Amino acid sequence: MLATLQSPEGFDKVIHAIMWFVLCLLTRRAFFHQQRFRWLRRHNLWGALLATTLYAALDEYYQTFVPARTSDIADVAADFAGALLFVLLFLLKERLRRGGEKPGGV
Repeated sequence: MLATLQSPEGFDKVIHAIMWFVLCLLTRRAFFHQQRFRWLRRHNLWGALLATTLYAALDEYYQTFVPARTSDIADVAADFAGALLFVLLFLLKERLRRGGEKPGGV
């Protein structure tokens, strides 16, 4: 019989958030560097947040059909939180890089 490790309560949500933080980062880069869809290139950050959140919801829905897996809306919330954290940190980095000026400002 194999021993199983027990993680602290809610630790899986932290892992979800970290994974979706990285997924949102990679999705934004993919959207920014593609040439075909100009709207997506212009709105790469918000498109990445939308795409990763939609993917999180679809992934949880898919898990309802997989034996021995469960679907949890809290996982979607943790996924969204990780992606949103990336967006907020990216915006903060851009604001600091520009010296605090507002985009499109004088």
